[in-house]
Amino acid sequence: MGELEGRVAIITGGASGIGAATTRLFVENGARVVVADLQRELGNALAAELAPNVIFERTDVSTNRTSRPRCRAPRRRSGDSIACSTTRGSVAP
Repeated sequence: MGELEGRVAIITGGASGIGAATTRLFVENGARVVVADLQRELGNALAAELAPNVIFERTDVSTNRTSRPRCRAPRRRSGDSIACSTTRGSVAP
């Protein structure tokens, strides 16, 4: 049993780089993960690789309008406790 067994994690920016590495680490430790990212192709590929423990939700976390409902959905579905990891990158203008 992993340290995160029975937990649901939401990892923003989880489709690539540090976020994808964090997603893999969380799954290795027993978590189910929602990857929230704009990168549809990479997110879907990661979810397929780590199925059934990962789902991908295309999300723009730079605005609460789209990200807030995504963060509530996993808890409503599972009732499990949630861990969040924010690894999204941003580019300054």
